[in-house]
Amino acid sequence: MNYFVGKAAVSFFANKTLNPTFKHPDYALKPIDAKGFANQIDTFLNYYDWQINLAQLNMLGSHDTPRPL
Repeated sequence: MNYFVGKAAVSFFANKTLNPTFKHPDYALKPIDAKGFANQIDTFLNYYDWQINLAQLNMLGSHDTPRPL
């Protein structure tokens, strides 16, 4: 699972509606702009080989992550 991309996506696409009181030690959500989103995606793509990136499942919400509504 690629939690990094899901976290970056929620932080960017919901940047104006994130709940400021939400706290989670392993899944901190902070608003980011387009440049921050692009930087995070570039960083995450360099974590793994390209073939692994193509097979990753990008979670936007599950039993162990916040679910965007």
